[in-house]
Amino acid sequence: MKMRFCRKIMAVLAMCAFAAPVSAFWVEGDATIGDGGYKATRLAGYGIADPNSILGVELATYKAPKFSDVVYTVRMPWYVTMDNSLNFFRLFFYPGTKSVDNTAAGFVNKTIFSLYGKPGAEFSSSFALGVGSAFQITKDNSYGTSIPELCYTLDYNQDYFGQFNFLLKGAAFQYFSRVHGNTFTDISMDQSELADLGIMAATLDFPQWSAGLQFTRFQDDTKSAAMYLGYNYVTFVTDVPAINSLGAGMRIKIMDNAFFNFDYNWIAQGSYSIRNYYKVLVKFGF
Repeated sequence: MKMRFCRKIMAVLAMCAFAAPVSAFWVEGDATIGDGGYKATRLAGYGIADPNSILGVELATYKAPKFSDVVYTVRMPWYVTMDNSLNFFRLFFYPGTKSVDNTAAGFVNKTIFSLYGKPGAEFSSSFALGVGSAFQITKDNSYGTSIPELCYTLDYNQDYFGQFNFLLKGAAFQYFSRVHGNTFTDISMDQSELADLGIMAATLDFPQWSAGLQFTRFQDDTKSAAMYLGYNYVTFVTDVPAINSLGAGMRIKIMDNAFFNFDYNWIAQGSYSIRNYYKVLVKFGF
């Protein structure tokens, strides 16, 4: 029962470029480096809570050029399967640091629905609806100290022969305080907590909307090895240029229940701001 459940959840997650080992428990870690001395790390563990759900815990850090301290994040993801859908729920919390006088907390809830076909069939498709909410508290704001926001996401997946996958995604953000035209220097929450922006570095400005697409070529029937290429466009409500982001990567099966990912991200923001980021990820199942 548990093995069959894991295969089912793996097939759905693989369409989102995320593959989990067929195990009762697995761990993964990743590290990102980029221009300007940017560094980020993440360590996560996941396990089967019952025949229909998987629970996890994540600890992530990043060091951005604008902060003298490392920013920490704690996340608790939860996956639940139903007959024709996969439900994803995640809590996250930013405790703040001595030099970053900003705390944040929120959640993300997304449901993936199967439209037709089954994972691995000749043709299959699915779409996902999501909503996220975050609440930040900061002292660096002349218009108030709280920044509540909502995010709405919509994804569409099309799978061909279990070998090719196309992902279209979009997100829209709504703010309930005066962030338009305002300047914040101590905001530490990564807006990618609420939506997949296709940006490997922490996005600290406030997005207005984003759109992206990704093509994935799986190398075997189990989707344990793949190559992928994607593009994302992100606009902001604050006075910063939009971002054009190109991403590419590969997932390699090292051995049974062991995987390695390498990702590259090229970002252009405005006429002269170009940044490069690199990430490696390892995953082990037990």
